[in-house]
Amino acid sequence: MSILISTFREPVRVLIGDNDPDIQFRDDAQLDAAARAVVNLGKVTGDPALLNGAISYTLDSATTGIIPTFTPVSDPKAWAQVVYHTARLFAVDVTPSHWRTRAFSETIGENKERVFNLLMEIYGLENGTACGASDYT
Repeated sequence: MSILISTFREPVRVLIGDNDPDIQFRDDAQLDAAARAVVNLGKVTGDPALLNGAISYTLDSATTGIIPTFTPVSDPKAWAQVVYHTARLFAVDVTPSHWRTRAFSETIGENKERVFNLLMEIYGLENGTACGASDYT
């Protein structure tokens, strides 16, 4: 039993800002390929106690799913790792768009905060939370 790679499309689209059904910059095949790469690179470790003797999460023989199966409830760490690492692959290559008229200018697509937040979420998943001011009071 495996969890389908296509299950992660929607949450990844939300994180990269590509969730408008009328205008999508990434097609489903690109998202699926990125999620497969994340699994193949060993980025999905999840909770070792939940792997039932397996070494790590891997792709099934058809490369359409991840085995052993998991859900956001059964292994939230693995779920978040697939989504965040896949989104990070796409968030860094979106450059801002600028346009200007005589009376108006606008910039859309600045991703510094989005990328920083993704990196902080990944760090928190893999290393625990960082020290904060509340640790010293």
